Amino acid sequence: MSVPLEGVLIEIPIATGAQVRKGEVLAVMDNRIAQSAVKAAEAAADRTAEIDHARHALALAESLAKKHRELQDVNAGAEFEREQATVQRDQAQARLDAALENQLQARRNLELEQARLETHNIRAPFDGQIVHIEATVGTTLKPPDGLLTIVSLDTLEAELHLPLERFAKLRTGRSYRLWAFAPVNAPVHARLDFASPMIDPASKTFRCVFTIDNRDHQLPAGFGVRLDASDLDSYHEDSP
Repeated sequence: MSVPLEGVLIEIPIATGAQVRKGEVLAVMDNRIAQSAVKAAEAAADRTAEIDHARHALALAESLAKKHRELQDVNAGAEFEREQATVQRDQAQARLDAALENQLQARRNLELEQARLETHNIRAPFDGQIVHIEATVGTTLKPPDGLLTIVSLDTLEAELHLPLERFAKLRTGRSYRLWAFAPVNAPVHARLDFASPMIDPASKTFRCVFTIDNRDHQLPAGFGVRLDASDLDSYHEDSP
C-alpha cells in the first residue's frame, strides 16, 4: 500500500504480522490542520443564535400583521399600516429561511471537513495480514511512496500455462488436483476460474488461473504447483 496524500506519518498502530480487518486503521498521516477545520465546522453547524433570533422576529411580525388584519375587519386600521405589517412579516420569514439555509450549508461543510479528515486515516482494504512495514513514524511521505504490505491468504491464486492438448479437457468452475511443491509437498484442490481462449502459437500453451481455498491459513503463499493431469477425464466438481 502507498500513501494517499503528502504529509508526515504520525502513527502506525499495527505491527508486522498483525491480522487486521477490513476498514481497520493501519496508519495516520498528520491531521492537525484537518482536525482544527472539523472543530471550526462543528462550531458553525451547532450555532443556532441566528435561527432563534429570526424565529422570534417572525413570530413578532406575524402577531403584528394579525392585529392589523383584525383592525381592518372592523374598519379601524389604515390600509398602509396593514401592508407594512405584511411586508415586515414576509421579510422576517425570508431572514429565517436564510438562517436555516446557512445552518444547512454549515452542516454540509462539516461533512466535507470530516471527509477530508478521514483521508488522513489509511485503512485496510480487506481482511489480511501485515507482512512488511516500509515507512517509519515521523517520515514525510508523498504518493506513490510505499507504506506497508498487506496480504490476504484466504484465497491463493495459481497461474499455469498448460499444453494445447489439455485445452478441451478443462472446464471453468470445476475443481482439479494440483501438486504443490515445497514447502507443501502435497496435493491440493483448486478451482479453475479462467482458461484463456487465446493460444500462444509459439509455445502451444494457453493460460489458466486456479484458486485455492485457504481460509484455514494452512498454506503459505508463493509455492509452485503443477497440474496433476493423470486422470483429467475423471474429475468432478468438488467444493474446494
